[in-house]
Amino acid sequence: MYKVLFLFNTTPLPRIIRRINTLLGRYNITLVFWERCLNHDFTPEIPEGCQVCPIMLKAPLGKPWSKLIPFLRFVVRCLGVIKTVRPDIIHAANCDMLLAARLYQLRYPGVSLVYEVADLPRGAVVKALERLLMKRVDLLILTSFYFYEERYRYFYPESKVLVQRNLPPRGFFANFTGKKSAQPLTIGFIGSLRYFEQLVMLIDTAAAAAGIRLLIAGAGPDYERVHRYTLGRGYVEFYGPYNYQRDIAGLYGRVDCLYSVYDADLANVRIALPNRLYEAIACGLPLIVSRHTVLSQIVSEQGIGFVVGHQDKRELLELLVDLRDDRARLEDAAARCRELAKHYYSEDESLLIINAYKRLKGGFGDG
Repeated sequence: MYKVLFLFNTTPLPRIIRRINTLLGRYNITLVFWERCLNHDFTPEIPEGCQVCPIMLKAPLGKPWSKLIPFLRFVVRCLGVIKTVRPDIIHAANCDMLLAARLYQLRYPGVSLVYEVADLPRGAVVKALERLLMKRVDLLILTSFYFYEERYRYFYPESKVLVQRNLPPRGFFANFTGKKSAQPLTIGFIGSLRYFEQLVMLIDTAAAAAGIRLLIAGAGPDYERVHRYTLGRGYVEFYGPYNYQRDIAGLYGRVDCLYSVYDADLANVRIALPNRLYEAIACGLPLIVSRHTVLSQIVSEQGIGFVVGHQDKRELLELLVDLRDDRARLEDAAARCRELAKHYYSEDESLLIINAYKRLKGGFGDG
């Protein structure tokens, strides 16, 4: 079998675990990731049969310049691991990991590079570096085709692009039990804690609306700030980090609606399609999302949620009060989610990535 090495710049997210699950058995797989030793980190559940090589180096999430020295140390240690594994394919997620992979490829040009993008790069320097590094990328994986239209169509061939949406596995939410509607209206923010201003808007607005509870779960760059802001607010439950495999269905089962309002002034936010969209559909949970985004177009067209301005507290307040007093609006959107659920599962796209990988080396290396 050919050897595949996955390279990730933090504890691996569910989509990376899904990629590994799809390819495991066809390839010998090693996962190398940067364990940043954060107090709010959690240990992901790695599929059995995958070799795991965490590299322990303390560094913050976000704040790129503050992690420059730790990153250089990571690259040195990472290259040592890669040289030991001697992979045939490196699957690098994010531009910084692509840099490490490309440095290895300079010494061992026979290795194929797969580059996965879930967020567009920000900043002129990072964009220029990414474009330079991608000259030797053999396969580009995007979680939304809108990323290609926004950026990559200008310098990367569409024939080498694979779109893999953030879809949940079929049956993952099979035993999902929704929240009883007689309980107080509960809005959930479940995922990476970033976009602090939009989370503050939710917390403040829920207080003004009264009679509404919030559940905030996850880790991320704004973990500490969000945690501090929720202290002393009895209507907010700050759950903190969670284990995706074990906890996500239970967390969704405690809320009536999911809050997914981000800063729509950012290009990445305007065109991203997060996993929360597809998970909400699978669980029959309406979404509250930012206006002027691709996500808002889908939510509006499909009738699966509600749209607000990402800085408009008054509009959000009016919506929360309306949802609190008129549960029929929520139920209508939830019913529409349930109608769509059968069309959004990761297994429907798994053959695409299997075939794309197979084309890289003309087979699976099994003889």
